[in-house]
Amino acid sequence: MKHPDTAGCMPQAQLKGVMKNEVAGNIRRAMISPLFVAAVIVMAANDHLLKGSGVIPASITGKLSDFAFLFFVPIVVAFVFRVRSRGALVLIYMAVGAMFAAINLSGWFSQLVERIFGLAMIPMHLWPDATDLLALTIMPLSIWFVHRRRAISRIELAGLLRCVVAAVSIIACAATSPHSYRITPTHEPLYMSWDEFRSSAEVLPPRKIMKRGKIYVKDQYLYVNEPNKGIHVVDNSDPKKPVQKCFISIPGNIDLAIKGSFLYADSYVDMLVFALTINPEDIVMIRRIKDVFEYNPRQNLPFSGGAARRFWPGPVEKGEGVVVGWQVIQER
Repeated sequence: MKHPDTAGCMPQAQLKGVMKNEVAGNIRRAMISPLFVAAVIVMAANDHLLKGSGVIPASITGKLSDFAFLFFVPIVVAFVFRVRSRGALVLIYMAVGAMFAAINLSGWFSQLVERIFGLAMIPMHLWPDATDLLALTIMPLSIWFVHRRRAISRIELAGLLRCVVAAVSIIACAATSPHSYRITPTHEPLYMSWDEFRSSAEVLPPRKIMKRGKIYVKDQYLYVNEPNKGIHVVDNSDPKKPVQKCFISIPGNIDLAIKGSFLYADSYVDMLVFALTINPEDIVMIRRIKDVFEYNPRQNLPFSGGAARRFWPGPVEKGEGVVVGWQVIQER
């Protein structure tokens, strides 16, 4: 004889209560499971022992903590907020995933999170990296893992063990790798006096292009900007054999435009106007319009590998001159 479907005969309110108790129980059981504890241990060991040790490649240690974090943290958050429904559990996972994505896509948001934790005296250093979003793939597995929890004993080690695990989890998340693994140079500005700066634009012999910026095409010539340095003039009559004709040295140059026979270029706060001639070597500056652009003393902060690193520039005194570079005075 088949047993009657007791769930089908159960009042709606009672059925909801059973489901809430089931979700809460699944979360508690997940927190004392070997896989949950292993994820916590992996993150703590990776951040405090493996990163920077050379034992495991950096490409692995850089992602290992992210996968472990996104596996167990939503469970901890659900436990702290006493989640008792499947809908609320899904919202917790979505919120954690959204915050993780925002941290890795926005430098502004990651710095905001650092400041918030700093107010609570919890040191945290976050490094935005869009490739870390790969770790989000672990979250469906985590929520499935919670859903599949079943009773494991008559006594589930109750409150003490759960609270201990929750505390260890929070500590593992708040702690980051030792500072010796993070190189954050402190810089001090290098100045050029305003008088020297405003007399430094000149046409020089061609030289090697170290870094490309914007490229402007005019007739047979290419005008290639080298950020903060100037403009290379290249004769492109034969695209297979371009010939560099000269270099216009313009400190702080980022952009350029040409209208008619005049070249316009920015130089930190000023705009320069050059008269173009048939012979590029005869280009001459005919006008400097002062203080057209906003002063940006951090325009010359260094970059590494094409992506901006975290730097700590020192104070800038505009009266000292225009900042043309930065030198490292301390690595911390």
